[in-house]
Amino acid sequence: MYLLIGHPQDPCCQTVSAALESQGLQASIIANPMVHPWRVSWRFGDAKVKGQFGGEQGREFELEGVLVRGRGEVEVGEWQSSDLLYMQSEMQAALLGWLWSLPCSVINRPPAWLWYRPQASLAFWQPLLWRYGLRAAEMMVSNVESEARTFGQRHASVAVYAPLTVGERYLIAGEEDWNGLAALERVAPVALRQSLDDAHLVCIVGKQVVWDGKPPADKLAIEPRLISFAAAMKLDFLQMVLAPSGGDWRVIAVEPQPCFEQFGAVARQTIAERLAQFLTAANASQCKAAVVCGAV
Repeated sequence: MYLLIGHPQDPCCQTVSAALESQGLQASIIANPMVHPWRVSWRFGDAKVKGQFGGEQGREFELEGVLVRGRGEVEVGEWQSSDLLYMQSEMQAALLGWLWSLPCSVINRPPAWLWYRPQASLAFWQPLLWRYGLRAAEMMVSNVESEARTFGQRHASVAVYAPLTVGERYLIAGEEDWNGLAALERVAPVALRQSLDDAHLVCIVGKQVVWDGKPPADKLAIEPRLISFAAAMKLDFLQMVLAPSGGDWRVIAVEPQPCFEQFGAVARQTIAERLAQFLTAANASQCKAAVVCGAV
């Protein structure tokens, strides 16, 4: 069985599930494998640690692959806020450990430093991108109005206000915008990045790159670097936004949990098919995680 951890209405899980089922394979979408009626366990034997997954019934399956599209969020229900935060933290920590105990193919089994930083800013990724021959869009953080203005002047008086703690982005393109930014700078530093046109949305699946729409003519110059970066981050499924600048490419955004719905229909289908191929291409005989599936 192939386990897809994510919301049942997640279009990515649904499309991958359909791709697997078209091959006569069984796939189950489960939002959180650590809540009733499901259970997970680790067994520490003489040979190796084995992760197991089960339910209330006695029916057993063998996990052949796992796609991670969620982090095991807990429904609020009647939880008190303090208890909910504690339970959420403990459950996510256990889920991460369990994912690393599985010997089968797991797509996006992240290292702990990324699991607990799911929405890292571009500034966080910049030094990591540099190691693999990728350049991030030019950025600056300052609370000095003149420095921000100088940054904007280098880029035709246009910049993007990109707060480091949230995902929203705001275009700074006129005097009113720059005056508003100056008001913010009197309170706290602001983060700016250059505004780039002709952005390209790409998805890396294993050692393949899927471009949303028509790929650029020089795609072969950038694709090996994207694949190397994703592999180094231990991510088999990664979304990035690129834009041409100065004869090369600049990275605008890195998304460890790809936003499947942002891609066009053709790209979505291609991504789903390649995810299914990636899962099924692994040596299924290496997966010994017993699964007991209970009635939901």
